[in-house]
Amino acid sequence: MALGVTDAAVRDYATVVSEVPQPQYLVEFGEMLASLSRDQEAQAQYAVFGTEVALFQAKGVTLDIDSTLFYADHGDPAKALAFGEAGLKIRPLIEMEDAYAWALHVNGRDGEALAHERQAMQLGTRNALFFFHAGMIERALGQNAAATASLKQALASNPHFSPYQEPVLRQALTELGGTP
Repeated sequence: MALGVTDAAVRDYATVVSEVPQPQYLVEFGEMLASLSRDQEAQAQYAVFGTEVALFQAKGVTLDIDSTLFYADHGDPAKALAFGEAGLKIRPLIEMEDAYAWALHVNGRDGEALAHERQAMQLGTRNALFFFHAGMIERALGQNAAATASLKQALASNPHFSPYQEPVLRQALTELGGTP
């Protein structure tokens, strides 16, 4: 995708999810398809993801980061928060702190979200998704200079970090006056 070889990227990702249908891969493939306006195909991947989540839960396994981010990004803030809270108790990793911060953000709890995002970033990990989340949270709090800096850092870290979220980031930067 980043190289502009879209057909090959879709073909290769389809192969990956058919051979190793891990939750993260299903969401990533669905979001890739959604970014290409292939919404029905994206929904099919999301449906398989939902089935996997249900199967894991039926066996007593709680997915955390993938579920938290998926439900936060795809319109179920309450479910995102529930997965985030459970995940943070089970695996208090920096990736989980980031996901939980994002779940708090989509639930309108931006003050708490920023504190958790700062916790996720405290080790100095240069993760474009973390910077994106930080920037969007800062923007929601009216911290426009910090938001612009964080969003620009996301692009500097990885300008192709997510075909799904990259347009959101670029739109936010434009609205903040920090040309992408």
